[in-house]
Amino acid sequence: MEQFLDHKIVLVKGRRSMGLPKHGAISESDIDETKFRGYSFPKGHIEEGESEIEATYREVWEECGILKENLELANKVGHLVKLDKGREVHLYLFGYKKSEKDVNPPDLVPILVEEIMEAKWVTIKSVVDGDIKVKEEILKFFRQNLSAIFEEYNKYLTKIHQ
Repeated sequence: MEQFLDHKIVLVKGRRSMGLPKHGAISESDIDETKFRGYSFPKGHIEEGESEIEATYREVWEECGILKENLELANKVGHLVKLDKGREVHLYLFGYKKSEKDVNPPDLVPILVEEIMEAKWVTIKSVVDGDIKVKEEILKFFRQNLSAIFEEYNKYLTKIHQ
């Protein structure tokens, strides 16, 4: 479990988590870090004709700049209710397929810069220990589901090493 906690996940800082409008120009003076409610997972809506998983791949691309080809679906690991809107969010565990020359995960570059201010890799441990500010529902989800996520992670590792 200790080694698992050192693995990295992707979190994003959205404009709305900063108390900023979703669209429109902003200046440095508009940014007030005291309004920041915390990092969240990449997420969004399902567009017409899209499956849930297709929407997931699209949102990860738009918010983090990670191509679908570089992701391998491990499994759905649960869902949570967004506290601010009461909507259910489905969560998936992916493996990042890095090339042999990659030592570290790639830099994350949001495509939808009008919505996402920052995307970054963080360790699971930093989230669970509260070292990084995440939205309340994210922290609660990790603390309640860490064993189940760890189990899915181990299944995924077993599958890719067969």
